[in-house]
Order: sequence, then structure tokens, then C-alpha cells
Amino acid sequence: MILFNILCRIYSVRGHLPRLITLLLLSFAVPTALAAPEEIAVSSLKELIKVVRKVSAGKTILIAPGVYELPQELVFIGRHGTARQPVVVKALEPGKTVFCGSGRLRIENSSWIRVEGFLFKGKGGIYCEKSEHIRITENRFLMEDTGEKFHWVQFKSSRHVRVDHCEFGRRSSMGAYIHFGPGNRYARIDHNYFHDYKELGTNDGSSVYLHGNGKWAHYAIVEQNLFKRCNGEHELICIKSHRNVVRGNTFLNCKGAVSIRDGNYNDVYNNIFLASDEPNAGAVRIHGKFNVFANNYLEDIDEPIECCWGDTDPPHMADELGPGKLAFEYRASPNNLIAHNSFVKCNVVFHWAKKGIELDTITPKLKNKALEPFLIDFWEKETSSHRLGDILDPRYAPSGWYIYNNLILNTPQLVSTKAVRGASLPVREKDFRWIGNISSKGIDTGQWRSLHPHQLELVDLGTTQGADGLLELPKRRPVGRASELAAFWAERNGDDENLKAVLSLNEFTGTEKDNILEVNDVGTSW
Repeated sequence: MILFNILCRIYSVRGHLPRLITLLLLSFAVPTALAAPEEIAVSSLKELIKVVRKVSAGKTILIAPGVYELPQELVFIGRHGTARQPVVVKALEPGKTVFCGSGRLRIENSSWIRVEGFLFKGKGGIYCEKSEHIRITENRFLMEDTGEKFHWVQFKSSRHVRVDHCEFGRRSSMGAYIHFGPGNRYARIDHNYFHDYKELGTNDGSSVYLHGNGKWAHYAIVEQNLFKRCNGEHELICIKSHRNVVRGNTFLNCKGAVSIRDGNYNDVYNNIFLASDEPNAGAVRIHGKFNVFANNYLEDIDEPIECCWGDTDPPHMADELGPGKLAFEYRASPNNLIAHNSFVKCNVVFHWAKKGIELDTITPKLKNKALEPFLIDFWEKETSSHRLGDILDPRYAPSGWYIYNNLILNTPQLVSTKAVRGASLPVREKDFRWIGNISSKGIDTGQWRSLHPHQLELVDLGTTQGADGLLELPKRRPVGRASELAAFWAERNGDDENLKAVLSLNEFTGTEKDNILEVNDVGTSW
């Protein structure tokens, strides 16, 4: 301010005060122009290795067409761009620059880096650790199936990363297309095409894996992706973490499901599940509390919603306890919300599974007293009247769920059950709140359930087949009131405005089918 006053006096004396005011106004009105990005042309692996070691903000590495065989990792360590001037690694002609070999692209302790336009083959892929604001966009991944487990794109302890407009597939070996380990946060996975993951017959075949040991909140968003024939295993999107969103995706003839394997506060909504050519398809698997499955459209799904009996105290996974230890396999599943979904021509709506602990696993441990104390106590005091499989007693059943304003059309059964590994029947849910659901007549609700019309109304629902081959949903208003979910939101400790908007729909119209994604809507533009 002092300097301003001095200048005003000088310029006023000389008669140039208007000129000073003009100059000051222009200095505030015109932002400083950013320097044009500097392009660095590269046409050999040797040049590329040299450039990535010292690339800086505002630089764009343009890689000429050709096959670049990486014998070792191509490493970006400590390379930083900015929001306005990122570091860009880009194919000069999208799709014509191929990375292959046993090496991978590694990004570590870096920020604001964009990788764009490449075809990844070979045995490497992309690995990102301790970095932030990394974007993987417009790439195709068709990695070599070596028979060994590896993840095609992997993130560890990174934040604000995005994978978008990429294509993943085909594959027939273990590992995820995209894997997020513990320590990651705020990832976005959108507009990708995942396809043709061959069934493995074992675990480690997820397309997207959000791992957090059931203890980490990822805050990841998986949206507007197309999953087609992703059959690697039952857990297509495997979620072992909290506070993730899966929305607006299309799942076409996938055997796997969105599996909330061990997590709370996850939201799965506005998705479409179609499986006319896959007889064993699932949609969602829920283990945890305060998860939401809402406003999804499901047609020809074998077991749409699945849940197993579980434990309330971590750890829940047997392999986390070490040798000689036992634990239940799943997190208990109380207080979840199933709302405003359309189940069309499915085999069933809910499937419950109750697992005991294998007798041949426990018997030798009994001799060495290697069991947890409560199991020893159970064995010694109560085996005279119970089977060991009944350790998973009713307090570990799915309980306290809200089943609200769902439409069930041409689906013969409400709940199916199974008991395995020595567990015994009955297998049934506990303290469910059924509100405003509608079903076509003829559905079997089971001998354990007596549902009143305000809980599940059975009506004649006329249907017609649309030009797309899918059934047209009847126009019918849900009867449940939003106020009846107040207790759920209170227990969940806060309202979610996006979800509340989804649940405020006042009519089952079938318009969600208009949002089916096609191959042209996702993946690369080349």
C-alpha cells in the first residue's frame, strides 16, 4: 500500500495517473500465460530410458510407433508435474506404440503423470506406488498369459489416481486387471471395457480388486464401465475395503458378482446386470454393514443377492491368523439396504449360505488344544446336542436389513438356501424390515416368512417384450415412504444425498434399461 501511494504521487505529479490505473487493472485482469508444453520426440528405447529419468512438469514425451521391448522396468521416480502442467507420456500415433517384454512401467514417488495411447503386451503392465494424481487413459492391455499370477495395472499406497477409457482382455491366468492394495485412496475407474476373463476354477480371478483387509476406506469410484464375459471367479469386483461406490456400470453375461467381501458403507447403485447367455450369473455379494444396493436392473440372474453367515469380530479370514488358528470366513452382515431394484426373470432374489468348519480340519487340532478357547469350550460342553457346524449360530445370520420398494417380476422364489461344511438347516435371515415391495403372483416366499401386503404385495403384473428383447416393466408406483428409511440413515450416521435422490423415484418405469452401455461407449477411441 505504501508503494502504491508513492507511485500515485509520482504519476499524478507527472500527469500520468490514468495510465498507472490502467496498468494496475491490466495486471490483475490478465493471468500469467502458461508456457506451451514442451514436446520431446523419442524413437528408441535408449532415448526413452534417458528421457524419463529427468522429465519435468510441462513436458510431453511423444513416443514414435514401433515395438519397445522392456527387458526391465521403465521407471519414473520422483518425477512431478502440476495440475496445469502435467508430465505426459504419449504415443505419437495411438495404438501403434507397443510395450512388451518382461519389464513394466513403474511410477513411484511421483505426481501429475498421464500415460496415454499405448498397447501393452508382454508380462509387465503398469505398477504405481506412493504417487498421486496419476492418470492411465486411452490404453489397451492384452498381456501375455504366462500361467503366473500378476496384476496388469497395480496401485499401492497412491491417491487420486484414475484409469479411464482403457480396454482389458482377454486373459486366462490368475491376477486382476486392476488391483488396488491397502493404502490407496480416491481412485476413479471409469469408461473402461473389461472382457473375456476365462473361468479359472479358483480364486485370484477378479477384474477389479479393492483390497483393504477389511480395515481401509478406499473411497474409490467404479463407474460407467462395461464388463462382458468376466468369469475369472465369483468375485468380479472384489471389495475388501470401506466407502466405495460402484455405479452406472453394465454387466453382460458375467458369472462373477460385485462382491463386498469384507467392507462397510459401500454403495452399489444404478447398474445393469444382464445374463441371458450365462446360467450361473450373480449380481452382488454382501458381507459387512451399512452397504447399499439400490436402483439396479437385473434380468436372467441366477443368484442376484448372496450372503453367507459371518463373524462380528475381526480378523475374519482364516489365513490372516496363521498356522493352527481358526476363524470364520466372512464378516457378519447386519443393517444393509436393498432398495428400488428391479428383479426380472431371475431364479431367486436372495441366496443364503451357511458354512460350518470342516471336521477333518478341527479333529487333529483338538488333540493338541490348538483351537481358539471358545471353540474348545463349545466342543466340550455342547457337542452332545449340537453339531460342530452349528457354531455359526443365528446371531451371525444376515440381520436387520431394509428391503424397500423393490419390484420382482416373473421370479419364482424369494429366497434360496444351502448349508455346507457340516452346517445344518434352517438357514434364514433375522429381523429383516420388508417395506413396500411388489411381486408378480406365484412367487414362493418360503415357509419361514409371513409377509403382509404392505411388506410384499402380490399382484398381476402384465408384461410385454420390447424391441431389445427385454421385458417392459409395468408402470407401478412404489408404496413405501422415504420416511420409513429414516432409521437406516440415522444408524448409518448421515444421509447420502446422491442415494437419497436415487431412492426418491416415484415409479418403476424400466427407464434404467436405456442406460445399457455398448462397446462403442467405453474403451479407447482408437
